Amino acid sequence: MMWCKVVVTLVLLSVYMCSLITDATADPYWQSPGCHLVGYREIASASGCHMVAFQMNACRGYCLSYSSLSPYGAPGDKLYETRGSCCSIRSTHDVIVILQCEDNKQLTQTYKSAATCDCSLCSHDS
Repeated sequence: MMWCKVVVTLVLLSVYMCSLITDATADPYWQSPGCHLVGYREIASASGCHMVAFQMNACRGYCLSYSSLSPYGAPGDKLYETRGSCCSIRSTHDVIVILQCEDNKQLTQTYKSAATCDCSLCSHDS
């Protein structure tokens, strides 16, 4: 009976170890289709003030795009129809950072951070 408990324990331990390996090799959530809000750290600084690390957001992901031959072209013409969408910031919010400076003064800095993300028409504008 004791050997049965040992076998069950080893099997459960093996299953647990396999689940750890699977989780460790899984792709980050933003690598799945769609446009996702992801966080990153930024550092605010100014002359005579202490640096402050704070959290910002960006958009990252994969959106639909395709290109196909147009059925409206004359024979021999290569007319293509291309559609593409890019992962973009849909809305922002302000992140306010207060720096402690010399002579006990404070300096306020405001940064724009992504609030929501969306797949939208790609453009060359920045």
